Amino acid sequence: MKTKQVKIYAEPELADAFKALCEKGGTSVTAELSAYMRKRTHLKEPSVATGNRADRRWRRKATVRRMISPLEKVRDAEESYRDSIPENLCGGPLLVPGACERVAEAADEAIARLTEAVDALSEAHAL
Repeated sequence: MKTKQVKIYAEPELADAFKALCEKGGTSVTAELSAYMRKRTHLKEPSVATGNRADRRWRRKATVRRMISPLEKVRDAEESYRDSIPENLCGGPLLVPGACERVAEAADEAIARLTEAVDALSEAHAL
Protein backbone atom coordinates (compact mmCIF):
# COMPACT_ATOMS: atom_id res chain seq x y z
CA MET A 1 0.00 0.00 0.00
CA LYS A 2 1.42 3.35 -0.97
CA THR A 3 1.02 6.24 1.44
CA LYS A 4 1.43 9.95 1.16
CA GLN A 5 2.66 12.32 3.78
CA VAL A 6 0.26 14.99 4.95
CA LYS A 7 1.38 18.00 6.95
CA ILE A 8 -0.87 19.35 9.63
CA TYR A 9 -0.33 22.72 11.23
CA ALA A 10 -1.53 23.40 14.77
CA GLU A 11 -0.77 25.71 17.61
CA PRO A 12 2.32 24.50 19.54
CA GLU A 13 0.36 24.04 22.79
CA LEU A 14 -2.29 21.96 21.04
CA ALA A 15 0.32 19.85 19.24
CA ASP A 16 2.22 19.23 22.50
CA ALA A 17 -0.98 18.28 24.31
CA PHE A 18 -1.92 15.86 21.51
CA LYS A 19 1.54 14.25 21.58
CA ALA A 20 1.36 13.91 25.37
CA LEU A 21 -2.06 12.22 25.16
CA CYS A 22 -0.79 9.81 22.53
CA GLU A 23 2.23 8.91 24.67
CA LYS A 24 0.03 8.45 27.73
CA GLY A 25 -2.32 6.21 25.75
CA GLY A 26 0.54 4.16 24.34
CA THR A 27 -0.16 4.98 20.71
CA SER A 28 1.63 6.94 18.06
CA VAL A 29 0.64 10.33 16.74
CA THR A 30 0.73 8.94 13.21
CA ALA A 31 -1.65 6.10 14.04
CA GLU A 32 -4.12 8.45 15.71
CA LEU A 33 -4.06 10.92 12.84
CA SER A 34 -4.39 8.13 10.27
CA ALA A 35 -7.40 6.71 12.11
CA TYR A 36 -8.94 10.18 12.23
CA MET A 37 -8.42 10.67 8.48
CA ARG A 38 -9.92 7.25 7.70
CA LYS A 39 -12.94 8.07 9.84
CA ARG A 40 -13.46 11.46 8.23
CA THR A 41 -13.10 10.10 4.70
CA HIS A 42 -15.05 6.88 5.43
CA LEU A 43 -12.20 4.65 4.26
CA LYS A 44 -11.91 1.10 5.52
CA GLU A 45 -9.30 0.18 8.09
CA PRO A 46 -6.32 -1.42 6.34
CA SER A 47 -5.18 -4.79 7.60
CA VAL A 48 -1.79 -5.39 9.11
CA ALA A 49 -0.33 -7.02 6.02
CA THR A 50 -2.19 -7.49 2.76
CA GLY A 51 -5.85 -7.34 3.71
CA ASN A 52 -6.48 -10.81 2.34
CA ARG A 53 -8.24 -13.75 3.94
CA ALA A 54 -5.02 -15.22 5.30
CA ASP A 55 -4.41 -12.09 7.33
CA ARG A 56 -7.91 -12.15 8.85
CA ARG A 57 -7.53 -15.85 9.57
CA TRP A 58 -4.22 -15.20 11.32
CA ARG A 59 -5.92 -12.61 13.55
CA ARG A 60 -8.76 -15.02 14.40
CA LYS A 61 -6.24 -17.75 15.28
CA ALA A 62 -4.33 -15.31 17.49
CA THR A 63 -7.57 -14.52 19.32
CA VAL A 64 -8.24 -18.22 19.88
CA ARG A 65 -4.69 -18.74 21.18
CA ARG A 66 -5.20 -15.91 23.67
CA MET A 67 -8.41 -17.57 24.93
CA ILE A 68 -6.84 -20.97 25.60
CA SER A 69 -4.30 -19.91 28.23
CA PRO A 70 -6.76 -18.36 30.73
CA LEU A 71 -9.04 -21.40 30.44
CA GLU A 72 -6.12 -23.69 31.22
CA LYS A 73 -5.23 -21.57 34.25
CA VAL A 74 -8.81 -21.80 35.56
CA ARG A 75 -8.84 -25.55 34.96
CA ASP A 76 -5.53 -25.97 36.81
CA ALA A 77 -6.84 -23.88 39.71
CA GLU A 78 -9.98 -26.03 39.86
CA GLU A 79 -7.86 -29.21 39.92
CA SER A 80 -5.75 -27.75 42.70
CA TYR A 81 -8.91 -26.87 44.64
CA ARG A 82 -10.32 -30.38 44.20
CA ASP A 83 -7.07 -32.00 45.26
CA SER A 84 -6.76 -29.83 48.36
CA ILE A 85 -10.17 -30.44 49.92
CA PRO A 86 -9.17 -31.12 53.52
CA GLU A 87 -9.88 -34.65 54.65
CA ASN A 88 -10.97 -33.45 58.08
CA LEU A 89 -13.81 -31.46 56.49
CA CYS A 90 -15.11 -34.48 54.65
CA GLY A 91 -15.86 -36.45 57.81
CA GLY A 92 -16.50 -33.71 60.32
CA PRO A 93 -19.59 -33.72 62.57
CA LEU A 94 -20.84 -30.35 61.30
CA LEU A 95 -20.79 -31.34 57.64
CA VAL A 96 -23.84 -32.72 55.91
CA PRO A 97 -23.28 -36.35 54.92
CA GLY A 98 -22.18 -36.63 51.30
CA ALA A 99 -21.35 -32.93 50.97
CA CYS A 100 -17.65 -33.56 50.41
CA GLU A 101 -18.42 -36.00 47.59
CA ARG A 102 -20.79 -33.51 45.98
CA VAL A 103 -18.13 -30.78 46.11
CA ALA A 104 -15.59 -33.14 44.53
CA GLU A 105 -18.09 -34.17 41.85
CA ALA A 106 -18.83 -30.53 41.02
CA ALA A 107 -15.12 -29.82 40.74
CA ASP A 108 -14.68 -32.87 38.49
CA GLU A 109 -17.52 -31.67 36.26
CA ALA A 110 -16.02 -28.19 36.04
CA ILE A 111 -12.63 -29.65 35.12
CA ALA A 112 -14.21 -31.85 32.45
CA ARG A 113 -16.08 -28.90 30.91
CA LEU A 114 -12.99 -26.69 30.95
CA THR A 115 -10.97 -29.47 29.33
CA GLU A 116 -13.63 -29.83 26.62
CA ALA A 117 -13.52 -26.08 25.99
CA VAL A 118 -9.72 -26.08 25.73
CA ASP A 119 -9.82 -29.08 23.38
CA ALA A 120 -12.49 -27.46 21.18
CA LEU A 121 -10.52 -24.21 20.97
CA SER A 122 -7.33 -26.13 20.22
CA GLU A 123 -9.11 -27.93 17.37
CA ALA A 124 -10.45 -24.63 16.06
CA HIS A 125 -6.95 -23.18 16.25
CA ALA A 126 -5.58 -26.10 14.23
CA LEU A 127 -8.04 -25.52 11.36
